[in-house]
Amino acid sequence: MKPKFVLLPLCLAVLLYSCTQENKSELVNSTKPSSKKQVEEEIGQVAGATSNTPATIVYCGQTSVPLMAGQTINVGSITVGNDAVNLYVTYAVNAGYTLQKTHLYVGTLAGLPTSGGGNAVPGQFPYKTTHIADIDMYTYTIPLASLPNAGGCNVIAAHSEVVSRNEFGDLVFSETGWGQGTRIRPNGGSWAMYFTWCNATCGGGVDPEK
Repeated sequence: MKPKFVLLPLCLAVLLYSCTQENKSELVNSTKPSSKKQVEEEIGQVAGATSNTPATIVYCGQTSVPLMAGQTINVGSITVGNDAVNLYVTYAVNAGYTLQKTHLYVGTLAGLPTSGGGNAVPGQFPYKTTHIADIDMYTYTIPLASLPNAGGCNVIAAHSEVVSRNEFGDLVFSETGWGQGTRIRPNGGSWAMYFTWCNATCGGGVDPEK
């Protein structure tokens, strides 16, 4: 029978080897890189516009309303204005948000596309864009001569799909957005909204096309 004092060094050696292996494992795990690649943030506005939008817009008049997402979250603005020839409608979102889709209606309230229950149907709006790359700003340019301009005014319903992503590009926010105004269906149903823009008179008393 072996004496106990001979087994003691052997036990200590096994224990020391085990601790060394655990420390190596922890070191490997702690230095293993993340499988997710951080997305490089774009600097400044990433803008877009319909092909007939001029490089510089000189408004005869303009106004802005909040772009509301999920009914209560102010995520940006809808700016509307005109020169002597065109109406311009610009969607812009605050930092941290981007636009995935935009749908726009400009015309009379009676002509606004709705379902049988009276809810707005953005997919049937005449001006619409699916933005392949999420953008921060988009402008629609519409010839005034193509609009009803009832009494020099038009109803505007500006719908959008607004999102936000984290530093890895993962979607963390996605909501429907509308330019703030009057509910299209006042009692229940969709919270879709519209507002009214009356064409501004241009400098020198020149009226825009009506």
